[in-house]
Amino acid sequence: MMFESELHKSVLFTRPAATVDEYVGQLNDVLTHLLDKCTLAPTRCLRPQKPITKWLSAEAVEASAHVSASISESRTDHYRRRIQESGSDYRQRWRIVNKLLHSKDLDKTRTDDEN
Repeated sequence: MMFESELHKSVLFTRPAATVDEYVGQLNDVLTHLLDKCTLAPTRCLRPQKPITKWLSAEAVEASAHVSASISESRTDHYRRRIQESGSDYRQRWRIVNKLLHSKDLDKTRTDDEN
């Protein structure tokens, strides 16, 4: 919440730039500053190690990471291929992109005013 609170106090909300280019510059500056500020904050506690990694060997953890990367790459290739195959069918392409962006999902964590 600190990040969100600081963001709302920033020039992005208090004195937004007049042009898109200037606003992009402001956005870059503010986000860089806030991310640096948030990442430099001291951590309060460390997350406990996941139980599965306690008994997995280094080779098993590495293999798991390789499998995860392979699955991610496969998913990326699948959607890239679907987008390319849609060619100039913009309706089909839009359906694929919407599925990727989960645009039908409703975010229930914030009110409309917060969004």
